Amino acid sequence: MKSINLCLLFLTLFTIMSCTTPNTDIEIQTSPIQLDVENYGNYHNEAVLSVIQSESSKNSIVTIGDLIKLMEDNMKRLHPEEFSSIDYTAINQIFDLNQNIDDFNYNDKFFNKLVELGTKNGVVPEMVKFITDAYYNNRILSKGFSELNLSSKDTKFSDQMKIFESFYNASKELWTNDATYKYLLKNNFQTALCDPNSQVILADAVVGFFGALLTGPGGVLVGGAASLIVRTAQVEEENGGCI
Repeated sequence: MKSINLCLLFLTLFTIMSCTTPNTDIEIQTSPIQLDVENYGNYHNEAVLSVIQSESSKNSIVTIGDLIKLMEDNMKRLHPEEFSSIDYTAINQIFDLNQNIDDFNYNDKFFNKLVELGTKNGVVPEMVKFITDAYYNNRILSKGFSELNLSSKDTKFSDQMKIFESFYNASKELWTNDATYKYLLKNNFQTALCDPNSQVILADAVVGFFGALLTGPGGVLVGGAASLIVRTAQVEEENGGCI
């Protein structure tokens, strides 16, 4: 009888653990709120600057979830209609919101997770290839987005590229001109393998793009979080170099 009870106990524990294991294959429903394409980049810069310019608020940021929640609160105050309902289903798939910011790694493992998530949820193969090439080469096309001639491309690819371009162009403006002095690189330790300005802009655009496709305005928050974390690490840990 004792052995039967033990078997039942192990079976119950196994069932509970199976039910609580995160499902990384989840298919995410598209957010009911979608921003105008050109506004993704503008809102993104607003969200990031709202954190940068609030020194007192930054003292309370410990986890990635803290950072995203601060940006969400700021954007709800500035744009209540557009940011009235943030769907955290996909955000929780992109980031571990309980992870300490100092422990986050923007690396191949994180990037591959984004690609897998996006591929399962409607990101077209041409877009995946473009983003993958940009990520591993640490740069965008030599002549910019005009080189793509989007008018001749598939509509879905063209629409997705415009979202990526909105994040990319806004981020480039943010991290080269608009950010406060503390967040601009005094020492830009560019190497043959990595340009830190390019790295932070691409981190911004890549994470923001996948977030926007999956969560609408949530893309503004996850893109902003990624770039703030990457730029802070570049400045504070790498003295202006890539992470």
